[in-house]
Amino acid sequence: KKRLFMKKGILLLSLLSLYCNLTFGQISGNQVYSRGNHYSDSKRENGFIGVKATDSTIIISSRVLYNLKPDYCIVTIGLNQESPTLSECLSELNKRIKGVVSKLGTIGVKKEDYYIDFISQTKIYDYSVDIKASTGEEKFTGLEVKKNLIVKISDLNHFEKLVEIAAEVGAYDIVKVDYRNTDLESIYSKLFNQCSEIIEKKKALYFGDKINVKKSGVISDNFYSVEPNERYNSYQAYESSGLEIYRNNHSSDFVKKEERKAKTYFYNGVAPSGFDKIINMEVPTVGTQYILELSIKYETK
Repeated sequence: KKRLFMKKGILLLSLLSLYCNLTFGQISGNQVYSRGNHYSDSKRENGFIGVKATDSTIIISSRVLYNLKPDYCIVTIGLNQESPTLSECLSELNKRIKGVVSKLGTIGVKKEDYYIDFISQTKIYDYSVDIKASTGEEKFTGLEVKKNLIVKISDLNHFEKLVEIAAEVGAYDIVKVDYRNTDLESIYSKLFNQCSEIIEKKKALYFGDKINVKKSGVISDNFYSVEPNERYNSYQAYESSGLEIYRNNHSSDFVKKEERKAKTYFYNGVAPSGFDKIINMEVPTVGTQYILELSIKYETK
């Protein structure tokens, strides 16, 4: 009976484990294929200590994360032009840029909201090959000029329209998108107030009236932000079969063609662990993450 009971127990545990795997295994999503590096997160978490005490002093720290939607974005669009002469190169490139600028007003972009940045002017060389003589001679063939059009858009819903306008003149290179918030002072104040409240709660919880509150001071105030472009990871989710080639002592030339596997990118914000509080944790919008680490030293009575 005992053996039968043990076998039934083992079977029940096995079924329960299988059920858990089947029920919750998909929750992770395909991001399990990602090889992202989260060293920066773990480094910050390991370096943060909430309370540290000695015989005569106590250091209480708090760490708060603030997820915030952007007030506006700065979009950098790359354009380049190749032509035999510099005048032709500049003329054609400026014509294309003007084609984009002339339509920026349709998405609410004013003249002071864009800037044309001259990037580079380089020579282009190619080879003139003489097959009979088996020689190749390098020759100057033209120039390439690169410029960036930097555009500020306050309404994020206009981003795709901006991409369409740029594509009409053959500008497909969206170099980068910077997220910005206007009132950094109020953001800091909000985080400072939250950190101060948390420190007061920790002080009362751990030490009560053992701290001489008349002698205290801030020893560390670390305010920084994490931009979205720093937090994107990629993965390729697929399973492939193995392939073995047996030549059987005969030469066999072959070409192996693999199917194209799509690469997925996803936003992977700062991990929520290691924070005393997270403001706007439920907001799904990609934006800037602001962090304040505050430490105050107290003298004991």
